[in-house]
Amino acid sequence: MKKEPMSLLKKIGWLLLILIFFPFVVLLSPVGVWYFSKKKPDTLKRNISIGLSVLALAGAFSVVTNPETYLRSPQREQSKHLISSTSSSSTKEDEHKKAQEKKKELEDAKKAEEVKKKAEETKKAEEAKKKVEEAKKAAEEKKRVEEAAKKAEEERLTAEGETAVQNLEANQVTDNIEATQGAINKLADSPKKAELQQRLQAVQTAIAQREEEARREQEAQAAAERAAQLSAQQEQRIVYVARNGNSDAYWYSLSNMPSNTRFDRVVQMSEAQAISLGKHPAKGHG
Repeated sequence: MKKEPMSLLKKIGWLLLILIFFPFVVLLSPVGVWYFSKKKPDTLKRNISIGLSVLALAGAFSVVTNPETYLRSPQREQSKHLISSTSSSSTKEDEHKKAQEKKKELEDAKKAEEVKKKAEETKKAEEAKKKVEEAKKAAEEKKRVEEAAKKAEEERLTAEGETAVQNLEANQVTDNIEATQGAINKLADSPKKAELQQRLQAVQTAIAQREEEARREQEAQAAAERAAQLSAQQEQRIVYVARNGNSDAYWYSLSNMPSNTRFDRVVQMSEAQAISLGKHPAKGHG
């Protein structure tokens, strides 16, 4: 049983060789007859060429006129069996190949779906990250704008405080202190605020000193005026001094002098003169 396939293969091989060389035999045999008859006469070779031509023509005629004989021969049946087996094997291989391709398509589709899903997840993650970054940038921008506005406001208030202090220093009156202090109080704690407050206090101190000096001058002036009035009164007022003017005390009225006073020895003078002499009003009776 195992030798039949090998025998069939050999027969098929020979058949293929004959089919391959048969056209050459058909074409070259007449040429050989002519060549060995006319060109280079050789009776043996000419007869061989004639025999090959006859065999070639007979074989061709047999195949053309009786194709069914060839088709129904055992070799043909074996060839058909081999071709059928080969075709069946090829069909199974095709089916297996198609199954593998289908499997590969499913795997590729699954991989593509996974890649797509992963890409979508990556996209969502990037979008979420982008939103977070945008929110962060917006918050930073808002903070920057607020800080810039705050800085600008601080600079404006600082300028107003500086102007108020300069005006107070140029016009140092008490009425300007309250407004200047209000401008300084609007500032946040800073070295500049401390500087303006010190300058305000220096102006307040200077104003207080001037007011104190003015008060003292007013008091001195009032005292001087009172002294002048008193001096004028003393110059005009007449007082009485006992013992020919040697008494240490003086009286404003004779009726107030002691009853034992010798009025003939009482001297009359101005109070200013009596004071200049070191005398003083009599106690209880001046």
